[in-house]
Amino acid sequence: MDPALARRLGIDTNRGLTQSEVALLLNGQRADGREIAGKQTQAATLPLTQIFGLEGGEKPARDQLERMLAGQTAAGKVLPEKAARTAVRRLEKALGAAGMTMSAEEREHILSGRMADGPELTDRAYMTTLATSKSRIGYIDLTFSAPKSLSVAWAFAPTNAERAILHQAHSDAIESVMGIIEKEIGRARKGKGGKDGYEPGAIGWVSFDHYAARPTVAVVTRDEDGRESTELHSLTGTGGRVPGDMQVHTHVAVFNVVETASDRVGGLDLAQLDGRIHEWGALYHAYLADNLRRHGVDITLDSRNEMARLADVPERVAAHFSKRTIGGTEAARAYAQSIGRDWDSLDAEHKIRLLKSGVQDPRAAKSDDVSDLATWRRMAEAIGYHHRSVLRPDGIKPALSPDERLETAYQAAMPLLGKQFDRRRH
Repeated sequence: MDPALARRLGIDTNRGLTQSEVALLLNGQRADGREIAGKQTQAATLPLTQIFGLEGGEKPARDQLERMLAGQTAAGKVLPEKAARTAVRRLEKALGAAGMTMSAEEREHILSGRMADGPELTDRAYMTTLATSKSRIGYIDLTFSAPKSLSVAWAFAPTNAERAILHQAHSDAIESVMGIIEKEIGRARKGKGGKDGYEPGAIGWVSFDHYAARPTVAVVTRDEDGRESTELHSLTGTGGRVPGDMQVHTHVAVFNVVETASDRVGGLDLAQLDGRIHEWGALYHAYLADNLRRHGVDITLDSRNEMARLADVPERVAAHFSKRTIGGTEAARAYAQSIGRDWDSLDAEHKIRLLKSGVQDPRAAKSDDVSDLATWRRMAEAIGYHHRSVLRPDGIKPALSPDERLETAYQAAMPLLGKQFDRRRH
């Protein structure tokens, strides 16, 4: 990162960060735990249940709601004037009041324990609405995941040198995209809400590399109204270790601080994230493909998911190592059987309890996921797959001219754009 930003964050650039230093930085503080000089810190917003003194998780009665709308706690204690205005407005918005001033009808609905426009909520849903709070954002997590074909080639690379080359192509692609992202979100606002414009600046981040996607179990739950939702629970062990699929991916945690050339400090321009995540993901795949081609790797565009794909890795093999949800369910079913239970007959609550108590082995969670390599090799042998190098140093193609690049991009983009236009037309 920019040396000036490192100094402001209290980072010693002569050594690596410790675990506690990373935790402090992700919490929006300096590496030594002090506040960041010059940065305006937005305090976390307390939940309405705490502001209005609602205890026990019970839905407020009409008389309590009358006090709350009057700027008092549910018990009748008067809140400070400014805090009361903010809290009452938050309460009105949380319960669906649309305008700046509530109508008599909206007020009556709210006093009757309903949403401002009339619908009733279960007690649980009502209190969940009031219990929400706005936390201070210390960082954002941008995750870059390699295509499955690259993860397979990385796992089965015949030499450590080839494995390093493939991983470096992934890391360099992320670095290239982050340089572009920095120009988009590294803007310190001037004036309230950026009314006086923005000043470009430098951002900093820390990356976490992972190499496997843990098996997961999908559990269908129902709320009090009978609405279904699906929860995914990750597995780390069923008495022993449950191997995941190889999946090279990197979490890039970007600190919510921007250092400008004029020594000003601001926060990330998070509004620029809207609608851009898929664009940046596509850029990552473009840079990745370019990096791999420099080593003679045959890269093609996967028409199904519009990602880069290593042509030398058969699609059947990539598909075989993309079944972590199925594998997780099988592991959970086997574990339940080993303790005399029938997984399929358990309700959602008991399935989740079983997963937390037995399947998710906290000791296995500490294992390095690179240790799954031996298991992956046995799985490849079981399906008759024998991997060979994807590097073709004698087949490196010369770079295309600008005109050739544009024509290639045009031909590749037409079917993709056609699908998007058709989707929007219908």
